[in-house]
Amino acid sequence: MTGYGYLLIGFVLLLSACKPFGQGFRSSIVANEAAIQLNPKIERGTEQTQIVTRDWSPENIELKCELPGCPKALGNVFFAEPLANRHIKLHRCTAFMIAPDQVMTNGHCDYSDRATGYFVTRTDIKEKTWRKITQRRFIRYTQAPNDPDRLIETLNPDVVTYQLEKEIPGITALTVARGAPVEYTQLFGLVIDGELENGYAVKKIACTVRTHARDFPFALWEAPTLIQGYDCQSQRGNSGSPMFAKEGGEVEAILQGFGEPQEAGGLEYRKHWTALTTNLRCLDDAGPIAKPCTDVNQGEIDRRWRQYHQEVVQQIYRRPPEGASSMPITYSPRVYELVSDAEKPGRDFQVYFYPSCRRTDAEPTEVRFPIEQVELRFNEWADAKVIVTPVAQVNAKVEESWPEESTYRVTVPWPTSARQFKPLKDDEGKDIQPLPAALGGDFAIALPICPR
Repeated sequence: MTGYGYLLIGFVLLLSACKPFGQGFRSSIVANEAAIQLNPKIERGTEQTQIVTRDWSPENIELKCELPGCPKALGNVFFAEPLANRHIKLHRCTAFMIAPDQVMTNGHCDYSDRATGYFVTRTDIKEKTWRKITQRRFIRYTQAPNDPDRLIETLNPDVVTYQLEKEIPGITALTVARGAPVEYTQLFGLVIDGELENGYAVKKIACTVRTHARDFPFALWEAPTLIQGYDCQSQRGNSGSPMFAKEGGEVEAILQGFGEPQEAGGLEYRKHWTALTTNLRCLDDAGPIAKPCTDVNQGEIDRRWRQYHQEVVQQIYRRPPEGASSMPITYSPRVYELVSDAEKPGRDFQVYFYPSCRRTDAEPTEVRFPIEQVELRFNEWADAKVIVTPVAQVNAKVEESWPEESTYRVTVPWPTSARQFKPLKDDEGKDIQPLPAALGGDFAIALPICPR
């Protein structure tokens, strides 16, 4: 197989400017590549290769299955590529019969242009045999750039079907799923592990199927061209394995790549083993598909991730301070980004709440300015977690008032922040003095009575 070939797209998201009364600067709320973690997860291919002498023969392959109800239609596809010095490079993938004389596996397993291909059945059944591959019938596969060994799986369907030299009698082929999408929460894979010397065996893996806000923001009802599975471990040689939504059901997908957990960077949502599969309901090899499918590509994944990230940040802009319902004044937030802790991936903000109107007729003698810190974190499925910590309630004395205009001059003793802010810019993009000094300590605010 070959892993997500991702296009890293730089991204700048400018949110609304934050201007306290009398000030002319912008908040530095910028969602750049580092902030929103555009680095993709890499899916590795699972083709298995081995160098053998030219006396190798498919007759010597051993493949057993001890699983209950194990389909007889499972087998290995081998491509024997001649090398110098009387050696052969064997390319092996898992495969399965879809007709008495046809098999399916991954497109990245296809070496029919330069090697002789064979399909070898299970050898623990009375129908055991092997057949030479005579023709490539259908292929959907895009090789990653600068990847001659097909080690990185691209975000494209990865399927090939072959014609065998003649039918294999006595074996019931597997049924490939067609028609409208169906909902399920698991995919079961029948994978083939092992080595040439010690023989091969069929094993079962079970993958959780669900949305992942960063890496797979798709639902099955959208009929995605690819389906991501989680918490199932595969290895080289598993490419082409059939994936089922239920025991004895149709083949819903075909395994094409796997991703290992990524410890670097402390990203909780990169803790899972992943399995990348092609959705077989989206293939047009047997005619028009039942429903237009949603193309799973890196651009669309990144677009959905940015949109989700932006919506979460905008919620921070709209949220009132803690305990707002019991306060005599309503507030609007002014949001500024902090320099985040490298050991806590995510984004951190300091929110200064500015009064917008008062709920009572009484003239204020002081005005309270709440301050909060907001942490934006993502759980193991990249769902956002917003953690709010109150910092201070700053009491500002009213120094002068103009009741007819509901305007008041206040002096605000802003506390020094324990965290470092990201740089602020003025309206011309120039750096200005850091927070909290940039907020100003003596200014006028409009504080009318709230609409009733």
